[in-house]
Amino acid sequence: MKKLWFPAFVAMCGFSCAPPSGGDYQAVPENADFGARNAAWEKDPCVDYDAESCATHPMHCQCSGSDDWALTDRQTNSPTFEQEISPSSLGKVSLWGYYWANCGTCEQQFAYMQSMKDELASEGYDVEFVGVMYRGGDVGRFGNTPRDAMGACNGPRAEYPSCTENPTVRDQQGQMVPGITLDMPVVVNGGSVATQNGVEARGTWMIYRADGKLFEFIDSEEVNCRDDGSACSFLGDPPNWQWLKAKMKAAAMVTTGGVQPCSSDYPCTHDGQWCQYEEGRCGGQGRCVTSEMAQTANRSMGRVDQVCPAEGRMKVCTCSGQEYASRCDAELDQENIDHMGACN
Repeated sequence: MKKLWFPAFVAMCGFSCAPPSGGDYQAVPENADFGARNAAWEKDPCVDYDAESCATHPMHCQCSGSDDWALTDRQTNSPTFEQEISPSSLGKVSLWGYYWANCGTCEQQFAYMQSMKDELASEGYDVEFVGVMYRGGDVGRFGNTPRDAMGACNGPRAEYPSCTENPTVRDQQGQMVPGITLDMPVVVNGGSVATQNGVEARGTWMIYRADGKLFEFIDSEEVNCRDDGSACSFLGDPPNWQWLKAKMKAAAMVTTGGVQPCSSDYPCTHDGQWCQYEEGRCGGQGRCVTSEMAQTANRSMGRVDQVCPAEGRMKVCTCSGQEYASRCDAELDQENIDHMGACN
C-alpha cells in the first residue's frame, strides 16, 4: 500500500484516521473524497469549435452537430423501436449510415456492422450503428431480422451473439443459410435530414460522439484508406473492417462531459491518472481517474491507508489478483475491481 504524509490542519474526522503514535496529527475533513475520482484533465476538442471556420459543408466538420432533427426507429428488434432518435439521444458513439431499403450491398454492409457492434461490445466498447433510409419510408429488406448474414457471420464471428441467436435462416431463394439477428436501429424518411447533413451518396457514414457532435464524416464508397488506393466501404475485407473499428474506438476515446475515456490502446495522458474499468471488466473502455488526495485534504495529516472509511468495509479482488480490505483501499493503489469478496 502506498503511504503518503502531509502537514496537519484542524478539521473534524469523518474517516478512520487514527495517527501513528508519536506525533501531533490532526484529522482528515469529512468532505475529503478519497479513492478513485474522475480526472478529466484533457480538454474537450469541441469546446472552442467555431462553425465559421468550417471550410466544407457545415455538417461535415468535426464538432458540428444539430439537435433540431430526430427520426423514427422502425427496426422491430431494436431497443428504440418506434422511438424518435438522434445522435445525441443515443448517449453513445454512433455511426449513421445512409442507405437504400432494398439494396443487396447495403444489406450486407449493415450485417457486417452488426457483427462489428458485437465485437466492440466484447472489448468493452458500447457503440451503436444506425441505418438511415434516406429514400422513402420503408425499411425494406435492409431492416428485416433475422435474415441472411451474407458473410457477416463467417469464421470466428459465427460465435458472436447476433450470429448464434438464429444461426440459420432461409434466404430469398428458400435455401438454409447462416443467419444474423439485428438489434440496431433503422430509421426512415431520412431525405430531409440527409439534405441537411449534406449527404449526396449511398454509403455515407457520419460517426458521432456520445454527446451528438460529429467525430468524422466519411464517404465510404469514395474514401481511400489503403495503400493500393481502393475504397474502404466493404467491411468483409479485413483491412476495411479494422480501419472502421479503429475509427469507432477513437470516437469513444474523446473527452466529453468532463470525462476522459481510456483503454489499453488509449492510455491516460497525465501523471497521476490511471484507467478505471467497470467492476468485473478488466479491460475495454474505461475512464481516467486519479487516486491522489483531494485538494480539500492536501494539507491533512495521516497516511493514505488511514483515510478509507473503517465502517462497512468489504473485501475486493482486483484484476491483478490482489485482495484488498475495501474498494477504497484498492483504488488508492490504482487497482481495478474484478469482483467483490475475497480472491479465490
